[in-house]
Order: sequence, then structure tokens, then C-alpha cells
Amino acid sequence: TMHLKKAYNIDLKQHIIEKAKRFIFHKLSDIDKLFQETLNINLNEIDHFSKITVYIEKRHHIVHRNGKDFDGRNIIIKNDDFVEIIDDITDFIEKLDEQLVAIQ
Repeated sequence: TMHLKKAYNIDLKQHIIEKAKRFIFHKLSDIDKLFQETLNINLNEIDHFSKITVYIEKRHHIVHRNGKDFDGRNIIIKNDDFVEIIDDITDFIEKLDEQLVAIQ
């Protein structure tokens, strides 16, 4: 929260830019809140949201835990998995885009 006095003394555009720079966009739960509050769109109601959350978690394990989950098991992604991931993300984005276009 920001006090009213401070709000009057800041450059609002710059303040928003700084907040956006620090926002972690691969945390879909945070992104969902942002979309709900600003656009009235619930990302978690769009097909494949929960699957994409799992994909992002696997990516996180690969990048930050040397390809192992919390229990030390290897994260395995097969070629067919990539096709499914791409299809799910494409479908999710298309459905999100439809909702965004409907707002305008």
C-alpha cells in the first residue's frame, strides 16, 4: 500500500514501470490475479491453465535444479511431450486472445 502523500510525490508512470520490471510473469497464480483485477478475465478458467502451470514447474526444475524435481527424480520430457506442450499453449493463447478481443 502507498500513503496518499507519497502518491502525490511520485511519477506514477515510472512507478508502474518499476513494479512491472519486478513482476514475475511465469507465476501464473500472480498473473491470474493481475488479469482478474485489471481485465476481469480468469485465466484459471481457460482450458489448459493447470497443464501450463505444470509445464512451467517442470521448466523451473530443469533450469534451477539441474533437471531434477524436489525429490531428486529426473524431469523427463519426450519429443511427443513437446508437441502436446506447444498445442496446449497455442490453444490457451488463442482462447485468451478471444477474451481480450471481446473486451474491446
